[in-house]
Amino acid sequence: MLAIFLTLLCGSALASREGYLVFDSFTVSSGGVGESGNVIVSGKQSDKGITELTVTAFGKTIDVPVDKLTEIGVIAANQIHISYEYGYHGLEGQTIYLRLTHGSVSGSKVGKIIKIKANGKISIGQVLSSD
Repeated sequence: MLAIFLTLLCGSALASREGYLVFDSFTVSSGGVGESGNVIVSGKQSDKGITELTVTAFGKTIDVPVDKLTEIGVIAANQIHISYEYGYHGLEGQTIYLRLTHGSVSGSKVGKIIKIKANGKISIGQVLSSD
């Protein structure tokens, strides 16, 4: 009985764990859809958070200003998702969404959503799900 207990104890202590590989820099691109045109997202990150973030879409390049980078905060991003909302003309609906998250294949994700409108307006939101 003691041998079984020790085997179980040691076996769980030696289990492998997944490590996080955090971005130093990143660039992703897409041919885009609709009026987004080609979409290119690039950035740099340090232990202080996202230090540079540039989005090319809608035929222009938008550098995310320092106050918005500060609002993103430190998330140790290791995942990025990009998507596009067609929106309604005249209602500022055309939007590029960036989802920067920290997570693993097996678990929790925390992060921020950066919304960039065709008119250049930028807003930051919290990732609400762990999908």
